Amino acid sequence: MTTFARFVLALGLCFSATFAGEAEKGKAEALVKKGAKYIKDHGKEAALKEFNNPKGGFVDGELYIFAYDMEDVCLALPSKPAQVGRDLSDITDADGKPFFKDFHKVLDSKAGSGWIQYKWNNPLTKKVQDKLSFIMKIPDQNMYIGCGIYK
Repeated sequence: MTTFARFVLALGLCFSATFAGEAEKGKAEALVKKGAKYIKDHGKEAALKEFNNPKGGFVDGELYIFAYDMEDVCLALPSKPAQVGRDLSDITDADGKPFFKDFHKVLDSKAGSGWIQYKWNNPLTKKVQDKLSFIMKIPDQNMYIGCGIYK
């Protein structure tokens, strides 16, 4: 294989990886928006029940909705149901980063939504990986929801 052919192949792999990452980001953001609509249409309690259902409509492989109140008490986490009801505000990621503080910077912004990067245990691979989560404030319910992708 020529050097040029290797370059073209490498370039193609970079573009396809970038595209795949963008597609996954789009899916995560769409799932959060679907979750916000579900809260509006069915109410907070029904939504939390559905978000916590590991076989429900808000879990798709590595993608799942998580929900917290504004004090970072876990309301929904289908990958770790034992965390529901616990105050997780002091939790740090694998590098010791207190990422809930970053969550609140985004939640307190004018948009009330956005992306945060941190390291988290992937429930499918059981390995710590870089995670990028889209979070959205649900102000009339004193909560926020999110969905992340693993890199």
